[in-house]
Amino acid sequence: VTPSFSSYNNFSQNSSEVTAEAITELSKIKEGSKVSITGSASIEGPAEYNYTLSEKRANVVAEFLAKNGVVVEDCKGIGAVNTESGRVAIIVLK
Repeated sequence: VTPSFSSYNNFSQNSSEVTAEAITELSKIKEGSKVSITGSASIEGPAEYNYTLSEKRANVVAEFLAKNGVVVEDCKGIGAVNTESGRVAIIVLK
């Protein structure tokens, strides 16, 4: 299945707070849509901390979307996978 929407929502360093810019983007996802969310962290810091932070990022995005009627089918944190993983939550509309 080819995703019809993918969004990269940036977070500040060491933060899982959804930014105003991210809220604008997340609000574009229509009620009833089904999504998969993957949170990640930048490579700075210990692996365990980055994994926990990435999970928090994915969860805060999932909570926001669920409150707006979006169906969250999958939500996970992946830590800092590589130098390009960054401080993002990637949302794929199914």
